[in-house]
Amino acid sequence: MLFQCLVGLHHVSTTCFYDSVYDTIDAINANVAIPGIPFDNTIELDKLAAGFKKASGGVFDGCVGAIDGLAIRIRCPRYVPNPNGYFNRKKFYSLNLQAVCDANLVILYYSLKCAGATHDATAWAVSDLHRAIEEGKLPPGYWLVGDDAYPNSEHLSTPYPGRNLPSRRSNYNYYISRMRSTIERCFGTFTVRWGIFQRALSQEPDRVAQIVGSCIRLHNLCMQAKDTTVLAGSGAFEYQDEVAEQCEHVSSKGETALRSMLVRIVE
Repeated sequence: MLFQCLVGLHHVSTTCFYDSVYDTIDAINANVAIPGIPFDNTIELDKLAAGFKKASGGVFDGCVGAIDGLAIRIRCPRYVPNPNGYFNRKKFYSLNLQAVCDANLVILYYSLKCAGATHDATAWAVSDLHRAIEEGKLPPGYWLVGDDAYPNSEHLSTPYPGRNLPSRRSNYNYYISRMRSTIERCFGTFTVRWGIFQRALSQEPDRVAQIVGSCIRLHNLCMQAKDTTVLAGSGAFEYQDEVAEQCEHVSSKGETALRSMLVRIVE
């Protein structure tokens, strides 16, 4: 293993090596900011919306982020009250990562509050970003896009479920899918760039959350610098329909003004 080579090369103990690694992780998390959604800056919101408008082929305006969930693989945790709560629908232990990215695959926000068995809609509902949006901090005219694991709302537009839909709903779903695929491609690049997420992490959930946070910050720096060296030929930028944890459709409380307006655009 690489760490064993480094321990031998530099004549340090395994404990000292891991202490240095975790000190570095803590320093990254403390000193590299996550962009966030710029609620009070319409100029920056418009820049985000322009990226997603381009992703939709110039059809939909106002989207400032794409949301989805990713299962972060872990080993069965030993020091938590309910280890079974981490065992997800795909039959492995995980944490439920909720993330929102921009059209350039930069992660604007993430939340790791929930165990792997938690439904995406529930994990989103307990996040700080959801609470801020529910409190009205996102100005009118701006919204997020997600899949139908999330409840459709005035600030989160999701596809219509089912097949053989009327043409206007089918058209809407097509353009929403083009925009939503950004978060799936984001997760694709994230997991390819950081291969540790292609296997189960052995650390306890709190430490895993710190590791994920530091890797998200480094991912953002790489995307902002347009560094795609390790991604060449990997297929990471292709549509990643199975990257995120898939959940059953969540029923919404009827149609919203936002989705009705978007459907009218593509009638």
